[in-house]
Amino acid sequence: MNRLSLLFPVIAQFLLVPLIAQEAPDDGLPAAESAAIRQIAITVEYYQLDHRAANQHIRGHRATGRADASSLHGTLGELVDAKNARRIASGYLVTRSGQRAKIESIVEHTYPTEFDPPEAVPDLAGPVHADVRLMTNMTPTAFETRNAGLTIEVDPVIGNDGAFIDLNIATELVEHIGDRILGQNEARMTQPVFNTANDTTAITLKRGSWAVVGTHDPAPTMSELNSTGADTGNRDERIIVLARANLVEFNLETREPSEPITGPVVISTLAEYIEVSEADAAKLLSSLSESGSSSALREELESRIESGSATLIETASVTTRSGQRAKSQSSSEWIFPIALAPPELPKVLRGTIEKGNELITPLTYTSFEIRNIGTSLEIDPVASANGLIVDLNVAPEIVTHVAENRYGQLESQVEIPIFGTLKTQTAITLKGNDPLLASVYMPIDKKSRKPNPDRRVFFFLSSTALQVD
Repeated sequence: MNRLSLLFPVIAQFLLVPLIAQEAPDDGLPAAESAAIRQIAITVEYYQLDHRAANQHIRGHRATGRADASSLHGTLGELVDAKNARRIASGYLVTRSGQRAKIESIVEHTYPTEFDPPEAVPDLAGPVHADVRLMTNMTPTAFETRNAGLTIEVDPVIGNDGAFIDLNIATELVEHIGDRILGQNEARMTQPVFNTANDTTAITLKRGSWAVVGTHDPAPTMSELNSTGADTGNRDERIIVLARANLVEFNLETREPSEPITGPVVISTLAEYIEVSEADAAKLLSSLSESGSSSALREELESRIESGSATLIETASVTTRSGQRAKSQSSSEWIFPIALAPPELPKVLRGTIEKGNELITPLTYTSFEIRNIGTSLEIDPVASANGLIVDLNVAPEIVTHVAENRYGQLESQVEIPIFGTLKTQTAITLKGNDPLLASVYMPIDKKSRKPNPDRRVFFFLSSTALQVD
């Protein structure tokens, strides 16, 4: 269950809605050619370092009397380079002013919340061999899902002069620490333990500057929790959360009328996922132009793909008419149980029961769901009259099967799949066939069953209007 609460309503499901046309000066030119296209790029970063050093840096920042934390961000970056701090998580997404957007790099953990107690044979007569089991185990019967990883939800608005950005933001970093064992023998059960660093706030940022969103205790280990009881954090280190809001903009400055599109058009959209190291990602993002174009960054990554320092891990494309919602999906159907009938014992037992007799009927799965494993790209594009720009509502998603969790014992054991998800929900404007870096994710590591703090995935989008001859 996603427990992220916002200052604004939570998106329960991404709905692609009609786009609002941008107002342009009345200079006789098409609106797409005369209006500056401004969008907002949000970056969130988590730094973990020595607690005392973190406190000193926060106090030093506050002493400046300025909200701009760019100097603190630079200092933390230097500490990371010197191996005196770690950038443990980060995310990046682009959206239009006034448009709510969300990015997720998560692992979905489903765990039991209700159990049927053990049952024994109620009416027993006659000798029974000592090795014959007459009692069932505790059986999980109801489940919930918790998203572990990084979730960022934003609702930004550009100020009138473009120098400031008002930002409603909710960030959540959840870690699955481990599992607790409760009860004994047939009543034994396992319950997961999660640690959450959550910030929900509304701030105003100067364009391109950083702000301190919050500070947190790092996640404890299970041994620390078991030894300290109520103590819930690693007191030797501290996490500092920073956020930046910057503008990415382009202006079609040509004063020559564009060649009109005389016939029907279709819009072709391409999505590309490229994986790099976290260190490379930080450097590439710092050099990203504010021009509204990510072409130079995409070309740099192409050269890195050729050299082997970056990997093109996935692509997706879809073509549709302007104003027509469309979806492309490449997936495998993963069927898994969601309901079960508990194990059963005989109600009445008579006679001699010898060794080797099995009296318990195992649990039975009674209801199933299907989860699509793979890549999907859902779009709702609208092209300008001359085809130079495309407004795009978009919801890309990559879902992977990570592993299986097992709860219960023997005849009461259930297997619940763990899914990893990389997902964005946003609305952006694209210049024809010009790639835009729309999101940066943390990829899911199947071995650790967590988002990988040492890797990042760059998600590029490009759309272009194609004339139908």
